Amino acid sequence: MVAAYSSRAGDGRISCTLCSHVTHKAYNMRVHLEGKHKLSSGYSCDTCQVVKSTSHLLHQHKKVCGPNMSY
Repeated sequence: MVAAYSSRAGDGRISCTLCSHVTHKAYNMRVHLEGKHKLSSGYSCDTCQVVKSTSHLLHQHKKVCGPNMSY
């Protein structure tokens, strides 16, 4: 995810391609992308678009998030 939405400069800085955020660590860029842009790696619910980190968590979520649930 970080590689898809960021670019690395020659001096080691990592820039977000979606905004002007700059950091020196890939972890900080991942936190930025998840928090600011709501982008994360994982599994997305077809009904409500929430993202879960594992397929097991998504399966548990789908048990309570039925097709009639409104957000």
